Amino acid sequence: MVLAAFREAAPDAVELTEIARRIETALDRSTDGERFVTGLLAQVSDAGHLVVLNQGHPAPLLVTTDGRAELIEPSVSLPPFGLTALAGADPQQEGVTRSTLHAGDRILFYTDGLSEARDGTGRFYPVAERAGPLFAEGRPETALRRLRADVAAFTGSAPNDDSALLLLEFGPGNPA
Repeated sequence: MVLAAFREAAPDAVELTEIARRIETALDRSTDGERFVTGLLAQVSDAGHLVVLNQGHPAPLLVTTDGRAELIEPSVSLPPFGLTALAGADPQQEGVTRSTLHAGDRILFYTDGLSEARDGTGRFYPVAERAGPLFAEGRPETALRRLRADVAAFTGSAPNDDSALLLLEFGPGNPA
């Protein structure tokens, strides 16, 4: 239902907040109020303008060409889709983060299967600290393989939870 609302709204929406509103409406219409989902909406222009709207999802990791790694976290955290109205949150005013990307910068989008992977002492995988250096060079596919191997080394085995990873490298005029 969330994907259907996204696919319906995204082609015509000017702002990510409009897509978020449509997802909220779809959840409100079709549930008894007890269903929610974390989500992250992101938009990158050809000029490198990055807009991220985060509703309860792990923050994406930005790795710049100079090797700096930082989580793209909103100044105000929004609750997951389906809980926004209950929390009195306003995606129009809160939760949107804006950045500028430069050629070669990379963004890692991931699910909590990565950020909640634990080592033998119960410590969570420190995404910015460990994943950032893995993305400084090499092809994106190689970087993702290095990340999977690092998580396995950190946890001592394959993670217990599923994780989805998406690594984007910005190239002006090259949406790939």
